[in-house]
Amino acid sequence: MENNRRQNIRSKIVTRMCALGFIEENEQRVYQDCFPLKTIDLSEGGARILHDGLLKPGDKIELRTKDKLSLRRCIDCKYAMQNRSALVLEPATAIVVWTNRPYAGIRFEHLSNKNKQIIGSIVWKKHIKDVRLQRASL
Repeated sequence: MENNRRQNIRSKIVTRMCALGFIEENEQRVYQDCFPLKTIDLSEGGARILHDGLLKPGDKIELRTKDKLSLRRCIDCKYAMQNRSALVLEPATAIVVWTNRPYAGIRFEHLSNKNKQIIGSIVWKKHIKDVRLQRASL
């Protein structure tokens, strides 16, 4: 029997977010570069994302949906207005687990209960829809 390393249901959910790289110094976040991010699939535990090759395993990023952009440079960013995602989440922290250009895998860290509920609901709805479509085609 094959051992599944995933602990959460994962579905193909494509959405856009803004990401900020950061490091922690003296228990404070020091934000680095920001960049647009696109998920390919999503779960309560993490996501597979498209990236431009700058990410490496161990990098920490903060994900923000367009309604939660509060830093001046985020609000002024040209990508912020291009983000048409309807997904609304609280800012979430993730760590890059693997990269295989053009993709990267991220694991959520300290995901709020609200975010878990929102992501879980979206993922399960998509998963059930996909299973029904698959069964209908048999």
